[in-house]
Amino acid sequence: MPARRAGDELAQKMTPAQIAEAQKLAREWKSNKEAIMPPERRSDRRASMTTHYFPEADDPALQPFTQAFVHLMFAHAAFERRVSELMDIITGVVRFGERPENQWKADQRPKRMKKLIREYHPDGLPETDAIAACLKRAISFCRDRNLLAHGSWWEFDIDANTITVRSGVARPNEDQHRQYTVADIQAVAASLDDLEVGLWKHQRAIEKRPQTIRPTAARWGSIRALLRWLVALIRRA
Repeated sequence: MPARRAGDELAQKMTPAQIAEAQKLAREWKSNKEAIMPPERRSDRRASMTTHYFPEADDPALQPFTQAFVHLMFAHAAFERRVSELMDIITGVVRFGERPENQWKADQRPKRMKKLIREYHPDGLPETDAIAACLKRAISFCRDRNLLAHGSWWEFDIDANTITVRSGVARPNEDQHRQYTVADIQAVAASLDDLEVGLWKHQRAIEKRPQTIRPTAARWGSIRALLRWLVALIRRA
């Protein structure tokens, strides 16, 4: 049985606490072994190590991956902010998109955004289908972002220049591991950037037209916001 497969099967039987302890012990073992190893053996050993399990964040060879990941996080944050602002424009309610109940999952957004538009614009918006399509395309990229952000950076292969990320969620008939190159991560960030720009264009088109928000919907949205503010004020008193 290959070492990677054996390690993966073992890890699937371990709890997060056990994995963390194993990482700690492995680092201590590596430090102790390096300390007693002759200098010439240390350099030879490092040269022969092409695969690192549980790589360290400050590993110089990993820096292109961490830099690409930071760019991805910035791109994702900008996309999320754009979605939130678009919801504000659609409803006419300030900070509507920032409310916890409106923090929809990525795969729910296309349908829920269409429903929101119907609620506040009974006659519809010309951008409705394009907005929904944009949100639908973003689903896979948001999943990549979530895996890279919340998964374990499991295996770093220097020769192949890939990082294997392991999901902490075991789903039926789905591999918990996925390999990424630096270019893969950069492509996800670039895609989210493009989608954010697309949503911005739709938002600008809506803003330029006379507001046609249904009065009842806008009024109830404002009343709900006022009630939440009053409840928060009472609780602080």
